[in-house]
Amino acid sequence: MRIIRWQIGLIIVAVSGCSSIPQNIQDIPAENIQLLQVKPNVQAFKGKKVRWGGEIVSIKNADNKTTIELVQYRLKSNGKPIKNASSDGRFMVTVDGFLEPVVYSAKRLFTAVGYLDGQIEGLIDQQPYQFPMLSAESYYLWPNKNSRYRYQGYPYNYRYYPYYDYFGFGFHGYH
Repeated sequence: MRIIRWQIGLIIVAVSGCSSIPQNIQDIPAENIQLLQVKPNVQAFKGKKVRWGGEIVSIKNADNKTTIELVQYRLKSNGKPIKNASSDGRFMVTVDGFLEPVVYSAKRLFTAVGYLDGQIEGLIDQQPYQFPMLSAESYYLWPNKNSRYRYQGYPYNYRYYPYYDYFGFGFHGYH
């Protein structure tokens, strides 16, 4: 009975750790302002705090600032963008300092908390576009599922036997 309680406790701790919010994007603004609300009149929302996220399209480094173009996606409760959800458009995020373009590459998920700083004109292919601009106070780059450091499974093709002991060796029921 004691072992069962211990195992249940371990499962609860493991599951609760999976849904935690990264510390640098925990600051959720009181007003839940969405990109769709802002797009028609960005100036009316200038200076308001938002938490937006999406998929990185491009990144450009300047002197002491990095600008990231994102396709906006709705956020889960932990702040992670839902990649397969519909998008309300694109926006730009400015971050103080240099961000490595190889690390902050296209198709990575990114969430930022900051203040609306107006809009900037740009192009999507040949189409003119008005990008709402977010000046990031904090941000989080979500881990890449395809990271080479991620556990990819067993290095060998182990066969399943129902009578394996803890280390995978033992009585197989065959003699």
